[in-house]
Amino acid sequence: MNKAFMSIVALTLFFLFAEENAFAANSNPSEVSVNLKHYVGNAKEVTVLVEGEYYLSGENDFKLKEGNTYKVKNENGALVLYNGSVKKKTLNSSAAFMPAKYGTGNYMKINGRSYLGTMKFKVENSQYVRPENELPLEDYLKGVVPGEMPASWSVEALKAQTVTARTYALKRMNQTIDDTVSFQKYEGYIWTSSLYNNTNEAVNRTKGQVLKINGSLIDALYSSSNGGKTENNANVWTSGTPLSYFPAKNDPYDPRVSWTIRMNESQIDPALLDLTKPGYWWGTVKEKDAKYSNNIKTWLKTDKNFTGKDLKIVKVTKLAVSNEKTSGDRRKTGSYRIEFYVKNANGTYQMKDGKIETVVKEGTNVNVSTLRSMFGTVDFKSHLIDSLTYEKGVYTFNGRGFGHGVGMSQYGAKAMSDQNQNYMEITNFYYPGTNYDNYIDQAVEEIEGEDRYETSAAIAEFGWSSANTVFIGRGDNPVDALTGSVLAKKYNAPLLLSNPNQLSESVKKTLANLNPASIYILGGKSAISDAVEAELKAIAANVHRISGSTRYDTAAAVAKQAGHSGSIFITSDSSDSPDALSIASYAAAEQMPILYTKTSAVPKAVTDFIRGSGVRKVTIVGGETAVSASVQTQLEALVGPGNVDRVYGKNRYETSVNIVKKYNLDNRKVFFARGTEFIDALPGSVLAANNRAPIILVEKDTVPVPVASYIYDHMTFIPHIHYLGGKGAISEQTRSSLQNWFLQ
Repeated sequence: MNKAFMSIVALTLFFLFAEENAFAANSNPSEVSVNLKHYVGNAKEVTVLVEGEYYLSGENDFKLKEGNTYKVKNENGALVLYNGSVKKKTLNSSAAFMPAKYGTGNYMKINGRSYLGTMKFKVENSQYVRPENELPLEDYLKGVVPGEMPASWSVEALKAQTVTARTYALKRMNQTIDDTVSFQKYEGYIWTSSLYNNTNEAVNRTKGQVLKINGSLIDALYSSSNGGKTENNANVWTSGTPLSYFPAKNDPYDPRVSWTIRMNESQIDPALLDLTKPGYWWGTVKEKDAKYSNNIKTWLKTDKNFTGKDLKIVKVTKLAVSNEKTSGDRRKTGSYRIEFYVKNANGTYQMKDGKIETVVKEGTNVNVSTLRSMFGTVDFKSHLIDSLTYEKGVYTFNGRGFGHGVGMSQYGAKAMSDQNQNYMEITNFYYPGTNYDNYIDQAVEEIEGEDRYETSAAIAEFGWSSANTVFIGRGDNPVDALTGSVLAKKYNAPLLLSNPNQLSESVKKTLANLNPASIYILGGKSAISDAVEAELKAIAANVHRISGSTRYDTAAAVAKQAGHSGSIFITSDSSDSPDALSIASYAAAEQMPILYTKTSAVPKAVTDFIRGSGVRKVTIVGGETAVSASVQTQLEALVGPGNVDRVYGKNRYETSVNIVKKYNLDNRKVFFARGTEFIDALPGSVLAANNRAPIILVEKDTVPVPVASYIYDHMTFIPHIHYLGGKGAISEQTRSSLQNWFLQ
């Protein structure tokens, strides 16, 4: 059968407004979670091949090795990870493996099929292993569109399919969908060869575009062929409200694909059988129309009275469809009578008066969908039935279309495209009254307050519902607090700002909500006064101060408590330099301390720390104007000539972008901060680190060229966007420009 009929019957089985039992919805509004069922089935173990680097969420030190083949098994309701025959870890009822960086360099093969992004595993129905793939919506679509429409079709038809599939998926972001045609057929990471050039182009050229009506996403249903007439949703799913963008109307573009089912009324002749001894012939007697009989038996077994039993169809009679039709010319009701024999699960037969009993199941004026379920949706392709005849003991159905006929006809879209109509004209025909919009606003988080203190409180409450530990930094000078992000991440602690002499009301309220047992003050008494310390002691049982006589000493004291694996960052000591902020999320995620240096000399506190702590690798953040070549030479004398690196750009904006590039930071989530007066964003460094996300600097009223270039060249999907600070920090104009760049 044509691939378009085999694999693009999306939503044929889907019941409008009904929801599958779903696991927790994905918290990233620009990502989709997909239960992998189509190619996995119900399995008690799955094979996992790792390409690239993956780590276990919540345990950064537990990593899966590239090239290794693992198995995830369900053992008595708990997931267990094996490497070969060696048990590596018990994962309990669920686990998530995260790529070190999202992208094509890191992917997993599940039973031989490749998938990008995060892979979750969970116990399903106590006995199965269910993989769940989480990835950006745009890359999900690159695996959906060629599963729903042949990749060789014209780009305009594929664009219409893409916009429709994107709208359909986004409408269901609050649930976990699966990879079958009950939702949308998802093929995974298959789109690397030139065979998928058209589908990739369709996704990229319509990036973010969705269909709406009256400001809300439509329920973008579609089917393979409508047989020449579209159907209204309420005619198919009678519990639904009729929707104006699903009119029942003639479709001059659909090729009116026809189908036929012929079935003999008599399937088995009882006169040829010894009905008193069914065991003699049960294993050899076959029905005349094996395929349809098997479909009917499968349907009968959905009745609990016949589940787990073996059946033989004797006769199918009284097949009929009503002359009453929907506004879309589909038959409304039908009738049937099925006569069959039953063999019980224990090997006995259902007998009566010494003979095998003829069991009857029949229905009169039932919904015509019952007939479709009986014969199977692949063969009984639609409810658009032109005729049903009975002649010489044979019933013959003749019909048109494939699927429910609601919304877009995929073959009709192809025909319109072949007639040089574009994708907007296609969707306008199939979803009249709708308009185009994009979903990027749904992917934006604005974390802000009236001032820097309130902003820090908003960041804490956004990222933490409670916290055992909290860090407090000075709000009028970022130097001490910036280096504290690494230590705060170690404790999974929010970082709040305070006026040197008094806690703000917003911070007090947040501290009360977080209810910490311990509070760490970053800096000496000139940074955070005794008066503030006294306020904090009234809130938490344990209040500690980390400080030194200078900013260099304070940073070194923080670094000692944070610990390290042999690598540190060195950056400018200027309170006007945002380089420490740009590196903070990566440094915190990797637990690599940040220390300050003078422009042309390494402070004694830094020298002592390097010598006393076994530092083997130093990376300078910033150019030679911020941290001179002479400082680099001094550092090389401390750790060795080949062990000092530098990451920088022509300006602070390019530096922030180059950090993302150098360390291959995962950009599914991106935090934007103002490059000047950046103290508002400082508390966001720990939040970004918790998400392994970069902080990128922008100007208040402009998107810097390096940032725009990075988005255009490297962001093939729409990330989860976080703005740190209010519109006084990043203006509405800049936000709008950034979002436009993401849609390019």
